[in-house]
Amino acid sequence: MMLSFLLSISTFLSLPFQKDSVYQMVVGSYTKNGNPGIEVFEVNANTGSSRKLYTKANPNASYLATTRDARVMYAVTEEGGGSSKLSAYKLDGKGEYQRVNSQSTMGDGPCFVSIRESSRTAYVANYSG
Repeated sequence: MMLSFLLSISTFLSLPFQKDSVYQMVVGSYTKNGNPGIEVFEVNANTGSSRKLYTKANPNASYLATTRDARVMYAVTEEGGGSSKLSAYKLDGKGEYQRVNSQSTMGDGPCFVSIRESSRTAYVANYSG
């Protein structure tokens, strides 16, 4: 739970302004009890109010990372049995993330994503495998 909170805060701080004090916050989490995996909220920094904008189905999206301009987001799918993946999402014309592709992380339990924009590469660390 604390990990999801910290990831949310870091993503929240890295996204660009939408309006004077309104930001988008992207939250990734485990998908037990019907959670979709990725939820995008609008947050007003002045009032502290928030509202859910949309969701994306991405099983066990326990770690997210965005490019500096937040136009591309990477999300892990933390599963076992060789099913773990890294998915790339790109902002569309409406300002919503759309999945571009997914690749195996070649291990189980992906727990970290690092983006190197100069070489257009993403790196994943797995718990095991």
